Amino acid sequence: MSKSFKKKMIFLLTFFLCLILIGMFVFLRYQGVLGTYMRLIGHKYVEVEINEAYEEKGIMIHKNFQSITKNIHIQSNVNTEKLGQYEISYTFENQQIVRYVNVKDTQPPVMTLIEDAHMILFQNEPYEEAGVEIYDNSKEDLMSKLKITHHIDPSVIGEYKVNYTVSDQAGNLSELERIVEVVENPLSMNLHYHYDELDNQRQGWWIKKANDHERKPPTYDQKLMEQYQTYYIGEDEKTIYLTFDEGGKDKTYIKEITDILNNHDVDATYFLTRNYILKEADFMRELSASGHEIGNHTRTHPDMTQLANAQGSELFVKELMETQRAIYEVTKKMPPLIFRFPKGDFSLRCLAMVSDLGYRTYFWSHAYDDYSADVSKEAAYNNLISHLHQGAIYLLHPANKGNYEAMEDFILEAKRQGYSFELVSQIKKV
Repeated sequence: MSKSFKKKMIFLLTFFLCLILIGMFVFLRYQGVLGTYMRLIGHKYVEVEINEAYEEKGIMIHKNFQSITKNIHIQSNVNTEKLGQYEISYTFENQQIVRYVNVKDTQPPVMTLIEDAHMILFQNEPYEEAGVEIYDNSKEDLMSKLKITHHIDPSVIGEYKVNYTVSDQAGNLSELERIVEVVENPLSMNLHYHYDELDNQRQGWWIKKANDHERKPPTYDQKLMEQYQTYYIGEDEKTIYLTFDEGGKDKTYIKEITDILNNHDVDATYFLTRNYILKEADFMRELSASGHEIGNHTRTHPDMTQLANAQGSELFVKELMETQRAIYEVTKKMPPLIFRFPKGDFSLRCLAMVSDLGYRTYFWSHAYDDYSADVSKEAAYNNLISHLHQGAIYLLHPANKGNYEAMEDFILEAKRQGYSFELVSQIKKV
């Protein structure tokens, strides 16, 4: 055996012996045979966000092959509600170890816009700041630190930005933006009242129901209807115009009916009152996005003939303008100027005033008693399908359950007979 080989063997044996001795030392040290062994569970340096719970990991103690869990003194000044570095000391007998906890704030404040991110401002009307809500994990009240900057000029049509910035006590910055669009106000119309010479006798629209698909003539002077842009029927084509009147009854199937229309790619016109439009803003946006149109059914559903005079003309205009404005503000789209009188009550004077405001008035060529009580699905279906005629404008009330239950079968049968469905605004002008 060579000397070099012996040297290598001695080196290897010495090395492995050292490893064994070190391992035995570590084992005995860990078991506390060579003295009490203390070790932090987890990290020595811990970071926690302000106002988040600190989870204490504790320590591990071994002495004479035993795990110690009693007689450990823990002293902590950690306050997670305040930024800073804190210490947690662990003492057992005459030994001590320390953990350091750094309470920090790295999360920026969360700002949420009050009202829409895209607001419509009518020209020459003052801009009223809607503001934001602010939440910060520090629970600091940051409203006094909020900065709002914009250069909105309500007299100039255009798109403006409103910028919101805020920083918390740790310097975390949050930014948010709102778009304010100043648009021309086509709704601020007034009538120069000069209608006393026109008859204001209230009349209720009524129809002669169609049978065998014939188109019945109007029950009112057709020349006057043409003069004042008033419609009750569409062109002599296989087209149906579904219209729904809704004033905001507690029980309505309007959304269920709309789902059926959407499932069958049928567009319809909804004549709605202002309060319902504002109350159901999300639904209005859904209607608009789905291709339906929202028509004006007045602000408060009044008898318009009572306002068609010199004293009430301002309220007459307000009934239409405020409703039209609500549609615009909710959908962010300028709706067509289409109108239906509440309950179908009108006068020649009313027709003239509505027309001078730029609106087209729509009555109907088919309706039935569906507004006072529910009817069965079968009765509703038979009424709808038996009076089909070209260019039919159907007046329906979604509060009636029978209309909802019969709607799908009616649509399928009408399509089978070759009818299509359109919006009343698509009827060619007289």
